[in-house]
Amino acid sequence: MDQKLSIMLLATRPMLPSSPIRRGTFTSVKDLIAAIGTLIDGWNERCHPFTWTKTADDILTKARGS
Repeated sequence: MDQKLSIMLLATRPMLPSSPIRRGTFTSVKDLIAAIGTLIDGWNERCHPFTWTKTADDILTKARGS
């Protein structure tokens, strides 16, 4: 597999469950790369910062299993 395609697929993995990329059929790698690029552009246009819902202490307590 082309290295650029591999990186693009890994980077877009969180976006794929409901995307046209997952449901689509592509006749060439070039078409697939173009579709991934379109998906990334749309994702970036709608992006928003991540908001933590728990405190650092809550997260560390759970990670330590306490």
